Amino acid sequence: MITIVCGEDNSSSRLFFAGEIANYKSKGFEVKPIASEELKYLENGYIDKTLFGSRTIYINENTHKAFSHNKKTLNTLLNTLSKNKDLIILIWEDSISKRDLGITADVSFKEFRPDKNIFKLIESCYPSNLKSFIYTLNDIRTKTNDFFVFIMLSRHLKKLILYQHGILPANLQSWQKIKLESQQKYWKQDSILDFYDKLITLDSLIKTGKTPFKVFDYLETLSVYYL
Repeated sequence: MITIVCGEDNSSSRLFFAGEIANYKSKGFEVKPIASEELKYLENGYIDKTLFGSRTIYINENTHKAFSHNKKTLNTLLNTLSKNKDLIILIWEDSISKRDLGITADVSFKEFRPDKNIFKLIESCYPSNLKSFIYTLNDIRTKTNDFFVFIMLSRHLKKLILYQHGILPANLQSWQKIKLESQQKYWKQDSILDFYDKLITLDSLIKTGKTPFKVFDYLETLSVYYL
């Protein structure tokens, strides 16, 4: 059995991944991390039980990155491994949707999608649209992890900046391109760069535990100035 835990809501997906590992441990399983490059060796057999008789679960993270240039090989490998019903593999993919993974193999998925209002917030983040942005921000601040909202907003602004410079991700969908094209017209390059720089500064302060601000309060203050 192969289970892939994924989704743009990486906080929830990570908690689920950790919870599953703890659950297997409570049932007497030995948890064995395995590198993406070593998964192929499980095709030729593996040790199901340890010397003490406990069963094994193999865990891996971000498998798709090791096969980023050869998804066909990854799908073939996962299909082969999934045929062995005694083999248990748990994979966590960081901040990526099931669709963007491009995995079509016969495996189970547990996907964690962001609240729809987060996308509404992102789409409302542009100059002259302060009222709509603040309204949506206040709507989600009691429902969603603040740092996750911050990460989603930062990533979106980065995409807008790259789009303004003619740099498009290889996996950008046509509908995403249309939205980026529409929204980037509201931003002057120096303004959006300055806004993004302030978010990067906040990210550094959060990681070092030096920020005197709450994330949502900081976003609200920035939006008043830039939107």
